[in-house]
Amino acid sequence: VRAAAAGILPYHGNGRENSYVWYRDEDAKVKRTESKITAQGQVSVPARIRRRLGLTPGSKIEWCEVGNDVIVRRASKYSSRDIHEAVFDTPPQRRSVAEMDEGIRSRTRRTHARD
Repeated sequence: VRAAAAGILPYHGNGRENSYVWYRDEDAKVKRTESKITAQGQVSVPARIRRRLGLTPGSKIEWCEVGNDVIVRRASKYSSRDIHEAVFDTPPQRRSVAEMDEGIRSRTRRTHARD
């Protein structure tokens, strides 16, 4: 009951006890759809899922491993590198961990200094 309230339902269809189906809307019923994998390792995305994610030919999806489960979602259009290059003219200087730690300490001191 507690897991269901958090948006997780236990699923034992694959024979593993620790498998779960994740969902976002607590009132929604979990909808399952199956696909077959071809001999070349390809899989067809069901039409309902394609429509929901706005996938068209050439769209990219990403596979995220979360423990024993895999989440498939639409891939972001831009990577963090793309965004950084669009915002900043030059690449950032490489810094050591010690330099980053000192920068964080310095910023924290300035931000939280008492007068």
